Amino acid sequence: AGVAIVVAITKCDKPGVNINAVKTGLLGLDLPLEEFGGDVPVVEVSAKTGLGMGELQTTLGLQAEALELRSRVDCDAEGVVVEAHMERGQGPLATVLISRGNLKVGAVVAVGSQWGRVKSLRAPSLAGVTTAGPGSPVVVSGLKGLPGAGDLLTVVSSEDRARTLSEMRTRRSEEARHNEMARTKTEAETQARERVAAEAQDPDGRGIKGPRQLNLIVKADVDGAAEALRHAVTNLGSESVGVNVVYSGVGPVS
Repeated sequence: AGVAIVVAITKCDKPGVNINAVKTGLLGLDLPLEEFGGDVPVVEVSAKTGLGMGELQTTLGLQAEALELRSRVDCDAEGVVVEAHMERGQGPLATVLISRGNLKVGAVVAVGSQWGRVKSLRAPSLAGVTTAGPGSPVVVSGLKGLPGAGDLLTVVSSEDRARTLSEMRTRRSEEARHNEMARTKTEAETQARERVAAEAQDPDGRGIKGPRQLNLIVKADVDGAAEALRHAVTNLGSESVGVNVVYSGVGPVS
């Protein structure tokens, strides 16, 4: 992406964790880590205990200062969704990192294929705030549905504009998802027909090549869990059975 990289290795508080193995794996991904003579800083952290969080903030600050990163504040707010989940009594909540401008309570926003009017802003300390500026992570309530991790948040002029953007993005997202699922279904049906034909000619299965495919749909309560589950189940494939995740997302099975 042509940007600076800071690696945070999480869950370092877990007993028996092998940090050196993780770092070796990062080297295998062509990431030149600082402790091995490269320029990519690595910080060991734990969200549960708070280990390394101060060091991570300092490292990010040093990177921003060295690269002279600046952000505008005199413009409509923009940000990126880090995580989203449903919470009883509050509905959809999205953790957003503001990249420019100031996000205020009452602003109308479009977030990916969702939209809404900001009902409340909550800082990581759980304290309520009325404004969030660049670099501030805040939990946003008031959205009509759950956005996805990585979705862009933008302030728009009216609810009509937000609704129009949401509907357009929803159509595009649904078309892309349906096309992907149709492609996967076609591939699965083709593989099944080929295997049935091969088994008819070779009942013992000695000449049949390639694993059977198990198609799965992964749904979770948050994007991070869905992504982790998708990665985990994909790696469960073996020489005899392959795992193919047809779709992964957030929410109940529908």
